[in-house]
Amino acid sequence: MKNAVINLFPTPIHIFNYENHPDVLKCKSELSAIFTDEQCVTTSDDLHLHEPFSKLSDIILKSIKDVFDQYKLVRDDEYITCMWANISDSTNKHMLHLHANSFWSGVLYLNCPKPNPGVIGFRDPRHASHIQFFEYEEQNTFSMRTAEIMPEEGMLILFPSWLEHGVQSGEFSKYQRRISLSFNIMPKCSVSDFSHQYRYI
Repeated sequence: MKNAVINLFPTPIHIFNYENHPDVLKCKSELSAIFTDEQCVTTSDDLHLHEPFSKLSDIILKSIKDVFDQYKLVRDDEYITCMWANISDSTNKHMLHLHANSFWSGVLYLNCPKPNPGVIGFRDPRHASHIQFFEYEEQNTFSMRTAEIMPEEGMLILFPSWLEHGVQSGEFSKYQRRISLSFNIMPKCSVSDFSHQYRYI
């Protein structure tokens, strides 16, 4: 008897590595100059329109193009709607949230102090996983309610904007800062199926 498994409705997270890329290093240097005693400094959300971040935007758009091409998304182009930086001390954390009015979102880590810059966690979008709590012999995709990723410098993470995510506090010197760029992305396309009626009875 054959056992077939169909993984329905996947939730993808794509990871790229741009460590030591010159444009990444330029932006890191630019934001490292912003150092205050505040727990977290958040910049304006139009960084992608200014140097040196506009060059970095081209790298991000190339990465999201690869993702959209992989899923055969029909569109003319893709663009960044907004981009902002978070400069955080070790105690700062970001509660679970999603990014409204966007298709895909992402984060690029520019500075990750050791030993722990603070993990980013993605919450399982299946509602039932937060209602039923069973025991499993080992962790797997059915037992995990939050998937955590340890950031590294130059790590670019892309994910659907509806996926809830948050950041834990870290462990590093008070003289250091975690620096990350966040952004939202939309495709340029025409939508014809406005009602999107169900195709089954």
